[in-house]
Amino acid sequence: MDDFDTNTFPKFGVMPKQETEVLKFFAENGKNFNGNGVIVAILDGGCDPGAQGLMVTPEGKPKFIDVIDATGSGDVDTSKTAKLNDDGTVTGLSGIKLKINPKWKNPSNVFKVGMIRAYKFFPKPLVKRVEKIRSEKFGIKKKKYMDSIEGKLDELIKDINKKDISVAEQKSIKAKIDDMKTFKSEIEKISNDKCGPIMDVLCWNDGTEWCCVVDTTNINKYYNCEDMYVNSEVSVDEKTDDTDSDAKMDSYCYINNNGERINDISILTPMINYKKSLKYGTLSDIDLLNYCINIYDDGNIVSIVVPSSSHGSHVAGIIGAYYKDDITRNGMAPGCQMISIKIGDTRLGTMETNQALMRGLNYVKEYKCDLVNMSYGEPSTFPSGAFPNEVDRLVWKYGTIFISSAGNDGPCLSTAGAPQSATNSIVGIGAMFTPNMIKTEYGLCDIPNMNAYTWTSRGPTLDGALGVKICAPGGAISPIPTYNLSKSQLMNGTSMASPNACGNVALLLGILKDKKIKYTPTGIETALINSASNAGIETIAKDMV
Repeated sequence: MDDFDTNTFPKFGVMPKQETEVLKFFAENGKNFNGNGVIVAILDGGCDPGAQGLMVTPEGKPKFIDVIDATGSGDVDTSKTAKLNDDGTVTGLSGIKLKINPKWKNPSNVFKVGMIRAYKFFPKPLVKRVEKIRSEKFGIKKKKYMDSIEGKLDELIKDINKKDISVAEQKSIKAKIDDMKTFKSEIEKISNDKCGPIMDVLCWNDGTEWCCVVDTTNINKYYNCEDMYVNSEVSVDEKTDDTDSDAKMDSYCYINNNGERINDISILTPMINYKKSLKYGTLSDIDLLNYCINIYDDGNIVSIVVPSSSHGSHVAGIIGAYYKDDITRNGMAPGCQMISIKIGDTRLGTMETNQALMRGLNYVKEYKCDLVNMSYGEPSTFPSGAFPNEVDRLVWKYGTIFISSAGNDGPCLSTAGAPQSATNSIVGIGAMFTPNMIKTEYGLCDIPNMNAYTWTSRGPTLDGALGVKICAPGGAISPIPTYNLSKSQLMNGTSMASPNACGNVALLLGILKDKKIKYTPTGIETALINSASNAGIETIAKDMV
């Protein structure tokens, strides 16, 4: 390790910029032309607005101007109502009484209530991680119950074997032993059902805005298996090594003198639609899942927005991550702002649906986005469907530039997938690598020359269109959501090449806007193709960088 020279480490391969001359662009035009003023819509699995590098732009603007779930995977039906009780609580849909903060403004004293099972919208890797924590706690707690029962049984057996006890006492002890054995048998059957925590959701209008609170007060109790109650006379030592934060959370969930369960949600901060507040919350210090709130239909639907995977945040980081103290980790256009539109449905294993795609395009139009990146898709045959038709309308009528990944089904020809294979209005991007990327991202000793990844999809499409129009670096170490307990991750694919190209276009649009130079999607696409350098691979696929 003493011979390792950090100065020679190819750090710019972490977020490849040299390949597309981003560094040269900044050197010639200055750091202020960084994509500022450009809005990029990200149609993906959702982004984490709390991920490192994805919170602000160099100018101090919020990186995400809206965070939307077009899938409905986090929707909560809050159409039912409940009035404020005399004791200052509202009875949630779960039956638990929720203590209300008297400072919250609610002129009507009527709350809309709903509830949701957390695992309905949790990313699958997060479910696996927190269930591992709960399973360990569950095993410890179950063993304590079993040990206590065994101890009680031993004592009773000793008592029944005493010579100086009466027949009546012997009969009573035998009955207790039978009860204890039955109880032991029932405890042995108990298993961790992995159903996930249930959260009440409250929504109300404060006179000007719809507000919402998601009851997260007892979520750590679920992870730590503190919700495992056994109705018996068996005394079990409940002392554990829980953290101070867990102990503190206990004081917010308690049983009152009437035997009613109370969750004190008065400690929580009400949230409003993200685009108005630009604020997000974190469910707990164990899951570290950041979430946003959007309220629809006059408070009858509350959308809890979380990413369905790490993919969307990683893509967003390539386009425009900003690190004040480490420019090598910046995305292509750190000054651009984004809209996260979640099209990957958590309930379907992050698969997109046509409804989510169409809603996503409506949001693109509503926000007048300059650029769209869609690193999503599947193999396709012939162009058809409502989605490509709507993309055509966005591009040709409203001037939105639509960039999409080609797919990872190469190296055969005509393997380019949807959506770019379904319409020529989309700029399809293939994936390539360079020696710098190989050194940094893979650590190989035998460094190959610049080329396309073998798995990147190729054109032409079956109707004769080009399909894959250019290539861009198809790998990067980019930000991921905080629930992963990691700041960044290496990912590869045309999913990474597409945002690299998108970020480059954002830089170009930023300077064109600043100089008030008009442009068209066709003009930008033509400029990209004509200014690309030959990557030295098969010409029929038109793979260029």
